[in-house]
Amino acid sequence: MNRWSRLKKALIIFAVMALFLTAAAGNVFARDNLVERLQGSDRYDTAANIATYVYQSADTVIIARGDDFADGLAGNVLAGAMDAPILLTSSDVLPEPTREAIEELEAEEAIILGGEAAVSSRVEGQLETQTRRIAGASRYDTAVRIAKEASRHTELADYALVVNGTAYADAMAVGTVAGMENVPLLQVREENLPRDTKQAIKEDLEVDRLVLIGGEAVISEDVYMELGALVTSMERVAGVNRYATSVEVANRFFDELDCAVFVGGLDANLPDALVGGYLGAFNEAPLLYVRHRVPDEVENYLSQAADENTRGYAVGGGRSVQSSVIRDIENIIRTTFPWR
Repeated sequence: MNRWSRLKKALIIFAVMALFLTAAAGNVFARDNLVERLQGSDRYDTAANIATYVYQSADTVIIARGDDFADGLAGNVLAGAMDAPILLTSSDVLPEPTREAIEELEAEEAIILGGEAAVSSRVEGQLETQTRRIAGASRYDTAVRIAKEASRHTELADYALVVNGTAYADAMAVGTVAGMENVPLLQVREENLPRDTKQAIKEDLEVDRLVLIGGEAVISEDVYMELGALVTSMERVAGVNRYATSVEVANRFFDELDCAVFVGGLDANLPDALVGGYLGAFNEAPLLYVRHRVPDEVENYLSQAADENTRGYAVGGGRSVQSSVIRDIENIIRTTFPWR
């Protein structure tokens, strides 16, 4: 064999080996993203993009204020009961992304959560659909009225979730459960049980059990005891902080982790958590809070609960959930199942 034949043979062998190694590397490294980011240019655009991602069309949309969550907190049970997306608005002007989403979804009705002090009549006039409001004298009354409206569309669970009406992070962590299982989400004050909430438990909704979300710093022991006298069974689900509480909610209500919704845990990111609730309900997924890194509580939960089917969504842009955090979440899942 002359040297040119030997060289030709060597080149062929090299080319075959290169193709084999490239294919092998592709199998190892060219993996699908396990966590998909859903975002927009702002909170209103993010909510609109999630709505049109989840729904191709919707007869009804739910409108909640995007910078004050008092009324929107309880909206997920209605979203689940009516199979409707939640869109956000400012108090006085309907954002363009919200208007466009309503048009794209071909919605015929918009339900506004809260009175005119929350969402003005000007916004109502800008909605090119039939409109109606669900509003009470207070956020506590409004939450009860939302639950009653949900009961007109589906059978509600025999228990209610109870949250502090001003501790938004804990309340939003359980929004996905409210939407998924048709559970009323009722509100209390830290040191006081509002009359509307008490009456709803005793008479209007006739629930037998209560699940309180948050520790004694948000729902005091006195309120806990007063609530306990109204029902046959009650429990408290809480962690040492909002990140741990989101994990405790996941452990309590989700047997499997096929999907999870990740949201930044800072107060500035809570609008994403509001719409992340019904996204989670739609996918039967818990909502988990993250920081500039994956909190230890969330990492431990993912390591124990993730399986070969686990995927997720990150709601919001890089200021809410950094790209490095998404990579870390994916690595945690892949460490558990390294062939993914």
